[in-house]
Amino acid sequence: MNTSKLKGISKLIIITFFIIVTLIGGVMASLSILKEEAVNANIRMVKLQADTFSENLSQTINTLDLLFNSLPSFFELTQESHLLDEQFMTILKNNPHIRSINLLENHKVIVSSNPNNLNTVMNLSDFYPKPFFNQAILQVGTVFMGRDLDEINPNDHSKKNTQNQPSFIPIVKKIHQTNKTYHVLVVLNPDYFINLYASKLEPYTYVDILRLDDTVLASSQAEVTLCDKCEANAILLNSKEQN
Repeated sequence: MNTSKLKGISKLIIITFFIIVTLIGGVMASLSILKEEAVNANIRMVKLQADTFSENLSQTINTLDLLFNSLPSFFELTQESHLLDEQFMTILKNNPHIRSINLLENHKVIVSSNPNNLNTVMNLSDFYPKPFFNQAILQVGTVFMGRDLDEINPNDHSKKNTQNQPSFIPIVKKIHQTNKTYHVLVVLNPDYFINLYASKLEPYTYVDILRLDDTVLASSQAEVTLCDKCEANAILLNSKEQN
C-alpha cells in the first residue's frame, strides 16, 4: 500500500471522526434545549396552578370576610343562641371547608355550631396580622392539632405534619354589637384545600400554604413541620433538590 492511499484512509478516518463528534454534539445540544424547554414549560404550568390555587384561596378568605361583616346585622335581629346556632349550621352546609363557627366573648366560646366547643377559652395573641389602632380585620392563627376547638391539647407541642392526624386553622375577626366586643372564630379544614389542590398536580409537585409571616399552615409534604417559619424560596429550593 503506497503512501498516498494511507493518507487518503487517514483523512477519511479523521473526517468520519469529526462527523460522528458533530452528530453527537448536535444531539446533545438538541436534548439540552428540549430539556430546558420542558423545564420551563413545567415551571409555567406550576406557576399557573399556583396562581389558580392562590386565587381560589383568596376568594375563600374574602367570602369569610363577607360572612363576618354580615353577622352584626343578624345579631341586631336576634341574640338567642339557638337562632344563632341555626344560622351557623346553614353556613356550614354551604361551606365544606369550615368545621365550625364560634362566637367568643372575652375569648370564651359562648355560641358554636359545635356544642363541644362551648366554654373553650382561646388565646388570640398569636393571630396575624396584628391590627393597627384596634381595627377589626381578619386574623389567622397558627395550626392546632385536632379537628376542632374542643380537641386542643395545650400540652401537645408537636406540629409534625402527619398524614393521619387532623389539624385546623382558626381565623378570627372582631365585631362590635350593642356596646360589646365579640370575636367570630371560624375553624378551617386545611386538608380540604390540600387535597383539592394536590389532586390536580403532577407527581413530585407539592402544595404548601403559608401565613403572611411565612408560618407553615398546611403542606402536602409529610416531612414539613407545621408552624415553622419557612421562606417560600427555601421551600422551592427543597423541592428542586428532591427532583
